[in-house]
Amino acid sequence: MHVSADPTERYKVTEVLKDASTAGLSVCRTWAFSDGGDRALQISPGVYDERVFQGLDFVIAEAKKYGVHLILSFVNQWNDFGGKAQYVWWARNAGAQISNDDEFYTHPMLKKYLKNHIEEYMG
Repeated sequence: MHVSADPTERYKVTEVLKDASTAGLSVCRTWAFSDGGDRALQISPGVYDERVFQGLDFVIAEAKKYGVHLILSFVNQWNDFGGKAQYVWWARNAGAQISNDDEFYTHPMLKKYLKNHIEEYMG
């Protein structure tokens, strides 16, 4: 997604997926998130960088072209590229009382942020 956000670099995604398909790879997991920070897909809850979204769309289209099924990850456990800690930070800045990052799984505001993210892409 980050590589293909720059149209001049998209050939790299094509080459990798073509090689993977040739080698018999039929399923691959890829990120469908990058929250906050540099080159973010989701800049803040519900606010997206269209250029990065187009990069993700390109990855998905190329995977289909080469017969590679993708498993899209919409968030991760770690702070790299945002993760649940970024969602917690956003909610706290919006006034939510959250005691720890594991409330990501139970706090209504955090669950809504993630649900909205998934719906934005799948919508």
